[in-house]
Amino acid sequence: MRQDEVQAAHLLSDPASIGTPMFVLLLDRFGTDMLDWEPETLRMEIEGQWGVIPPQENRDKIWALINIVSTNLFNVSLEFFIHAANALSGEGADFGNYDPATVTEMCWALAEQHLIAPLDENEDFSTEILEYMKRALREEGFSQVPQLMKPHVGSEIDLQEDVESALALDGIDANAFWDRQTRDRMRVDEYVTRRLTRLISEVASLPLREADQRAVKQLKARADKALAAQSLEIEQGQEAVSPIPFA
Repeated sequence: MRQDEVQAAHLLSDPASIGTPMFVLLLDRFGTDMLDWEPETLRMEIEGQWGVIPPQENRDKIWALINIVSTNLFNVSLEFFIHAANALSGEGADFGNYDPATVTEMCWALAEQHLIAPLDENEDFSTEILEYMKRALREEGFSQVPQLMKPHVGSEIDLQEDVESALALDGIDANAFWDRQTRDRMRVDEYVTRRLTRLISEVASLPLREADQRAVKQLKARADKALAAQSLEIEQGQEAVSPIPFA
């Protein structure tokens, strides 16, 4: 097997692989026909081409992206949105059980959707999905919203005056609280930034044969723009947080 085919086989068989590079590779090799294939057909085609059967984690990532590209389920179905967020983060899509999607998982799913099937300016998620995002942010203790959720739910979950009134009643230092909130939000943004950096590198090194170079360039441009926005958000957060004093 040629070295570039070995590289492709490794990408598809490594359960830690990111979904978008695998999806781009398969779309390059099989064309848009694969968007209509049954899961078993795609599995057989992959095995015939590279001699590997992707682990279930990777099959879940690929199918999540196929549905994001070919349907509007990710935007309108809360059930599919949750399963896709779990799948794209490597947790698998267990349709038999309810596995809540975390804020971090949702942000990464939003990143991959933005790269391969960005919403039009007049589109947004269903009310049910937007409320789910807000509830997850509250339940995980976020008042500041990670970069990729901001266009959908706004930049803050609670009104600052109400939070600070409650903090004062509980005797909690407001500055320390807001610093912690900034760090929590930055933790998610930094996770997405690391994965975006890796994704860009992997897409750039894919052994593509039939690639629509214009489409690949558009994907890279969107990834670069998203990465720049994430980096700016982290930089602004670092400036806003008070230094942690040494003991």
